[in-house]
Amino acid sequence: MQKLNSLDDLKSLREKLLKEGVLAPNKKRIRVCCGTACRANNSLKLVDKLKKDVQTSGVEAEIITTGCQGLCQLGPVVTIQPQGYFYHKVKPERSEDIISFTLKGERPVWDLLFRRSLGEKPAYFIKDIPFYRKQLRIALRNNGRIDPENIIHYIAIGGYKAIEKALASMTPQQVLDEVKRANLRGRGGAGFPAGIKWEHTKNSFSAEKIVIANGDEGDPGAFMDRSIMEGDPHSLLEGMMLCAYAIGAHHGIIYVRHEYPLAVKHLSTAIKQAEEIGLLGENILGTGFNFTIQIREGAGAFVCGEATALVSSIEGERGFPRPRPPRLSEKGGGPWGYPANLNNIETYACVPAIIEKGATWFLKTGTANSPGTKVFALTGKVKNTGLVEVPMGITLREIIYDIGGGIIGDKKFKAVQTGGPSGGCIPEKYLDLPIDFDSLTKIGSIMGSGGMVVLDEDNCIVDVAKFFLSFCQSESCGKCYPCRVGTFQMLQILEKITSGNGEEGDIERLEELGNYIKSSSLCGLGKSAPNPVLTTIKYFREEYEEHIKNKYCRAFVCQGLGQLHLNTDICYQCKRCMDACPFEAIKESADGFFYIDQVLCQRCKACFNVCPLGAIEIKEQPILYIDKELCYFCRSCINVCRVDAIKETSTGFIIDSNICKKCGDCFNVCQMGAIKYEKIGKFLKIASSEISYEGLKEKEQIPVDIPLDEIFHDVEKKACPVQKSLTFIEEFIEGPMCGRCYPCSFGTEEAKLRLLRITQKLEGAGEEDINALKTIASNMIEASFCKKGRDTGRFLSEILSSSEEEFRLHLSGICSNRECITSISYLINPDLCIRCGECLKKCKFEAIMAKASESKPAEYTYFEIKQKVCTRCGECIKYCPTGAIEIISKVKEEMFAKT
Repeated sequence: MQKLNSLDDLKSLREKLLKEGVLAPNKKRIRVCCGTACRANNSLKLVDKLKKDVQTSGVEAEIITTGCQGLCQLGPVVTIQPQGYFYHKVKPERSEDIISFTLKGERPVWDLLFRRSLGEKPAYFIKDIPFYRKQLRIALRNNGRIDPENIIHYIAIGGYKAIEKALASMTPQQVLDEVKRANLRGRGGAGFPAGIKWEHTKNSFSAEKIVIANGDEGDPGAFMDRSIMEGDPHSLLEGMMLCAYAIGAHHGIIYVRHEYPLAVKHLSTAIKQAEEIGLLGENILGTGFNFTIQIREGAGAFVCGEATALVSSIEGERGFPRPRPPRLSEKGGGPWGYPANLNNIETYACVPAIIEKGATWFLKTGTANSPGTKVFALTGKVKNTGLVEVPMGITLREIIYDIGGGIIGDKKFKAVQTGGPSGGCIPEKYLDLPIDFDSLTKIGSIMGSGGMVVLDEDNCIVDVAKFFLSFCQSESCGKCYPCRVGTFQMLQILEKITSGNGEEGDIERLEELGNYIKSSSLCGLGKSAPNPVLTTIKYFREEYEEHIKNKYCRAFVCQGLGQLHLNTDICYQCKRCMDACPFEAIKESADGFFYIDQVLCQRCKACFNVCPLGAIEIKEQPILYIDKELCYFCRSCINVCRVDAIKETSTGFIIDSNICKKCGDCFNVCQMGAIKYEKIGKFLKIASSEISYEGLKEKEQIPVDIPLDEIFHDVEKKACPVQKSLTFIEEFIEGPMCGRCYPCSFGTEEAKLRLLRITQKLEGAGEEDINALKTIASNMIEASFCKKGRDTGRFLSEILSSSEEEFRLHLSGICSNRECITSISYLINPDLCIRCGECLKKCKFEAIMAKASESKPAEYTYFEIKQKVCTRCGECIKYCPTGAIEIISKVKEEMFAKT
């Protein structure tokens, strides 16, 4: 590679590359994403196969390995020129199809085109894909276009034009003024204006100054800077060169975490190529400007993202933060005492475009106080995860739903965590908030380096806060007391809450500790570590209170809250739960029924999610204790306990509730009944059914959309609460019930049968029917798919609670409102009966008993109605020709003396 000795040499090289058609848009070219995510999906094997097949096919086509193209969820992704086709999930074995169909036949491979669902019209080009439609690329402008290990590609598409312009026609002050006028705010988190920081470093009186690029990207789920270093390293080098030129620096350091081997490799290659061609080193392009760059690898300490800790690490010391002043930009503050300017990778990557196109161009994008774009790593419970670059001011809803495609499984959105472990959780009510530095700060979160983790209804917000705080606590350097001890104390409180041992006042203690840590910590890690906890308490306080007061986790994530049970009355032993359980906690008992072994169960909810009938129930954890008055120290409980939860003390045996799995083994083995349940776990949630039943098909195909208000109107005509309930359930079954979910469809059918038993006082009707109705109502409220089913459950629950005595009165055969069949009985008057047998023939329930004549078996001597079998349907009365069947009231008149 020939060295460039002047600015004219650089211009001539670019013109030469243009004439040679390097990266010309009209040539056949296949660009394969070889970022870290796509490499994990065998993109390198795809490249090798494409090169081999192109060579054997005789087609002239260029294969380019690019950096991250963004849509990591569907990698490896491939773009084809000149047509511009975009392919996703391309496996190496599809190489021949791409060559024969697209390169030779010039038509797309249909099944590789992007489509959101089967039957949808495919998107041919990248601009037609919703994920890219609202994106605008400045920092990532070259990702997906060039080979990051080829400096010729970067120069061919206009690379190093900005440094060429600066060295040819701009003074250092003009470069600095242009960055200040563009109001480029630091993309590393705090959003401090880069131009002001550069100016402060420039004004420091020192013979040597250093330009530092912070590539220590330690946030969980963040990969913005990594993608730039891997996919477009020369834009970072050019941005650092412009900064060095503006502030008078001659040395640059890129601080990269050791866990980014591909980034280190591509940066090393880029630095070597730039030095060989004369764009780094002494007397760059003959202008007298000297600048060198070296790489320093960090050991992966999150605290080294803080400026002074990063400087300590560069110097070879442990990454401890230092007191300020002096600041990095001041003498004595930077590495080895030299003033230094520190920005993150994305900030430097934006600088060449600003210098080349001007601050006015940059200010047209974004908002007034936050111009330009921001790169986000979109992860979590979103359909399309990946790297997105959007204009400042775009809303969270647009990022999550328009770009990200919405929540996986179309579940309910809960929150989005921005800013990494130091950021905050933003609730649903702020989905239309414009994303910029100031807006996020106002609601208690931060932009951070660009991590964006989406949470859905299956995420426990307390558990999420505990996860991020535990990360910050483990990454704390321990130098200052508030951060070292304070975060540990907060984590202990969260551990206590999520294990079911939370106490009144824990929330207030968390808030007090969080505010103390923020105000008194030495560095930015401690000052922002409590943010996830404080914002979740601010916006999701009710979930904390549920964990503490009700011992309830609505997402059923916290293992100390909630216990899985298998309802054998519903289970039909399909064994799906047994197959899905990764801990082999589903067991089969000696009598053939399945049960959940609580000692082995880890509450992963795999069985809960796969059960087709809703037989897996989640209940509140019970509490067991040993009655010392009954215990006679047989030690059977200790012998049977598999987790050593039963301890022997000087006063007897006790159960350690923190260890006990509530499996009930000790309860079952105790012969004296000394082990008792202090609290029986109440019902919390039932798994929803996904089975379509034959008896419900007609309702599924032709749903009748009758408003519940109409049913309420019909119900109000009834005076008897039992009749009200029966009428409501019958009309709901015939009308608006769709039959899709088990709690509603089977629950209402069961409720109807129970109510009929009560109203008709059939054999077996009793207290268990009232209890069953309460359970059915509770299940419908908790687990019905739609609002109509839940409202029906609430109606039944309310009428049961307000008229429970009236229901019990019916069990005695009395209806105080004289509306139910329980208050009457049918009798056959022998004086009127002609023994024709019509009633016997018409009775569907075989409730009429007849005695045949001994002399003439075909004739009957008398008829009698079986009162315990008769349903009072009235069919016998209708067909009796003589009116011999009479209705006799059983209501005691004294019951109605006051009416």
